[in-house]
Amino acid sequence: MTGIRTIGLAAMLAIVALPTLADAQSRTGTRLGSAPASVRDGDLTRTEKARLATMEFAECLYEEKRLAGLGDYLQTLTYSSAADAELEALLLDRCLATGELTVTDDLLRGALYEVVYKKNGKVRKLKDFSQTPAVDYGSVDDVSNDRVVSGIRFREFADCVVRSDTDASRKLVKSRLLSNSEERAFDDLREASGDCLMAGSRLQFSMPIMRGLIAEALYRLAMTEADRLEGMES
Repeated sequence: MTGIRTIGLAAMLAIVALPTLADAQSRTGTRLGSAPASVRDGDLTRTEKARLATMEFAECLYEEKRLAGLGDYLQTLTYSSAADAELEALLLDRCLATGELTVTDDLLRGALYEVVYKKNGKVRKLKDFSQTPAVDYGSVDDVSNDRVVSGIRFREFADCVVRSDTDASRKLVKSRLLSNSEERAFDDLREASGDCLMAGSRLQFSMPIMRGLIAEALYRLAMTEADRLEGMES
């Protein structure tokens, strides 16, 4: 696995061929339902365009598949063959406006977790994870693939960050991409991030990937906490 995926018409960081959403609508009329992934005009870098288009693509996948169709993929072990298979089954050409869109699996997975978190009112309102049981992100003792091990470590780290500073984590996931509020949220998470690094350890990933990891941990913690609360009421 390379971690880079090309989807659909040719699909997900070669974004230059994609039109803006307005261009696509001007050719097809008013589009009902979810919008296909597109790229906004402006002085954006290639990476920034990738982030915006990937989020739009994730939102479209959610609208087309709903949570029932995404659940199997979101529960897979990151970088595993099962994750590859489930992701392939999700991808829809109709969620692309036209042209080509390329993105890493990490970026798309994080965007999907962000979308399902924002769409789920039950979990979105939960803020206290002090009593939440441990989330199963996988066991490093059960795998030999270094990438899978790193994926587990990343998610354990993100889980710690969310538990340590839930407010800043929620602000990050709720912030607009590429906005000042996103930058402030990242700054607010610096202390928690430092505290969650084990002595002598070093994790390397970009800020967009970090946002996705926080979204995944936030959603999975909230779902686990919701199950705990329901269990107490029954």
